[in-house]
Amino acid sequence: MSKRAVVDLMLIVALYALYWFCIYLAVSYNLPQQLEVTPQPGVDEADFLASFNYWSQVVMGISLVTALGWYAIGAWGPKPHTTSHTTWTLIWLVGLAVNILAGFGAIWLGPQVSDNLYILALYYLAGGTVFYYLSSMLFSPTNVKFEVVGAKVFRRGW
Repeated sequence: MSKRAVVDLMLIVALYALYWFCIYLAVSYNLPQQLEVTPQPGVDEADFLASFNYWSQVVMGISLVTALGWYAIGAWGPKPHTTSHTTWTLIWLVGLAVNILAGFGAIWLGPQVSDNLYILALYYLAGGTVFYYLSSMLFSPTNVKFEVVGAKVFRRGW
């Protein structure tokens, strides 16, 4: 493994440590209650927060696995000169779709609410997809560093 790969992987893990810290703050300060998300009647607030924390971390874990998978495929997968741009874009979009499905899974299986479900939906869907996008845009291997939409703007001089 090259030195650049080790640095990129450490930066991806650091980015997801920031994601974990955001989840920690959301649970510690009871973000759902602050945003007037009310659990279904009869559900204890502590149970609701525990379920919210669990599903937030599930979405984060799936997002991390897809980001590391994208990196592994880009660095050690098909050769860049024999694989078309369309194939690389499709591989990246599959990772994005997995993150979106993880968000929908958390909405469906996670804590049920009686009001403002859209806030939790936005939280789950945006969290996983945004961090997957950021990690793949900023820390993709050299072979595929310009395959992610918007990467040319940020990585031009790298």
